Amino acid sequence: MINDTNNCKIKGSLIKGLLYYMQKKWGKLYIESLKLPFKMEDLKDGRYYPYSWMRAIYNELLKKNKGKEELGFINAGRSVVESTMEGNFFVNYITQKRPLEKTFLTLLKAWEQESFEGVFKGSLIKNENKIIITLDQICDDKGEEICWLNLGGIEGVIKVSGKNATVKHTKCVFHGDEHCVYEIELKDKNR
Repeated sequence: MINDTNNCKIKGSLIKGLLYYMQKKWGKLYIESLKLPFKMEDLKDGRYYPYSWMRAIYNELLKKNKGKEELGFINAGRSVVESTMEGNFFVNYITQKRPLEKTFLTLLKAWEQESFEGVFKGSLIKNENKIIITLDQICDDKGEEICWLNLGGIEGVIKVSGKNATVKHTKCVFHGDEHCVYEIELKDKNR
């Protein structure tokens, strides 16, 4: 199932989160200089906006991280998740008390049903010491930079959770695989 870009939507809070990261890193004047199809101050957290608006931000991030795109997007994803979760005592407390598997199940559901509309489809499998997340982009507007952003976001969740785990992007549709797969290896018994 592939959605055309007109059916792909994203919540304002996610757009704002990435813009705040960019503003913190490169300054307010940089954000004001961008030729975006919206003004940051007009975005409402709970409202949906065209996914193409996020694509415009991705394109600017690609330009700003020329030559180190993958690292730039991983850092952006990690930073956005960490600042969002660490800034909320209640969310942070629950994340640290729950098994990592439950946290990621909740996040997958939120990505599919609340934060994005028609952008991602995901699943999760847990075995002995691994959590395997399959996260496919189902919107026509696809790009490998979204994989890097997701990888950084997953790293951020692990850090905020206080769990001893690592993540690798082991399969990617942009490298010939059928799905994008992120494998989280749990390193201790407090999973």
